[in-house]
Amino acid sequence: MSGHGTQEDLRALEEIIMSGSEGMSDQRAAAAPPLPGAAHAQIARAPRILCLHGNGTSSVIMQFQLMHLTKAIKTAAKAGATVPELIFIDGCVPTEAAPGIGMFFPDQPYYKFCERTADRSGYVGIDTAIQYINTVFETQGPFDGIIGFSQGANVACMYAAHLEAGRIAGPPLKFVVSMSGSRSGWDKQLADLLQTPLSTPSLHTIGDQDEYKESGEQLALLYATPKVLTHADNHRPLPSKKAAALHIVGEILDFINAKTAAFAY
Repeated sequence: MSGHGTQEDLRALEEIIMSGSEGMSDQRAAAAPPLPGAAHAQIARAPRILCLHGNGTSSVIMQFQLMHLTKAIKTAAKAGATVPELIFIDGCVPTEAAPGIGMFFPDQPYYKFCERTADRSGYVGIDTAIQYINTVFETQGPFDGIIGFSQGANVACMYAAHLEAGRIAGPPLKFVVSMSGSRSGWDKQLADLLQTPLSTPSLHTIGDQDEYKESGEQLALLYATPKVLTHADNHRPLPSKKAAALHIVGEILDFINAKTAAFAY
């Protein structure tokens, strides 16, 4: 769901509410069926993925936005697949609802990870956000990778850069899934960490109608081996049409499986 509501969004929202809010138990969901047609052996620990929401939303809202992903994960788990766990957290800065979000999710808290600068050329509070994410890694980890939407995708890139540069302790991420992220000036604030492309594997989803499309394409270039998927929609984590959303979900799950070695062949 972007900041713009549609009838299809409303129908999808009604569907997940009526089905008992699948994937909402304890603000956690599972993730990832086996690669198509592959025989597999279960590993000792399922991959764990930290999910970072966009500006002016929350962990609860992101679970609704990723409902096609969490439903695919639940289906795979029922079939006996070893699936990663998705852990959704709130940002560290309370804020107002993003445009259009309040109509779907009224009267609840909204968060962000950083504050935009007055001229919107970067972020205030990057160090605080990185320390916050690092505390989550230390207290709720281990995590194998990060899925981020919008500002969450940008923070995921920042965190990956800090890990690779040794600014914070811990192994590099096995992957980042960047949904509608943007290279909107904050990269210049971290120029010393981004002199060469990041080795962290990355997958990027970008909407053709997203006002930040070009900036999202530039964000992908901060990674050495980015995989870029496009869809016909605007600034949103997954396409509004179910068939298109499920195609992207399949690509994401295959990518996660490959990067976490979730299955032994």
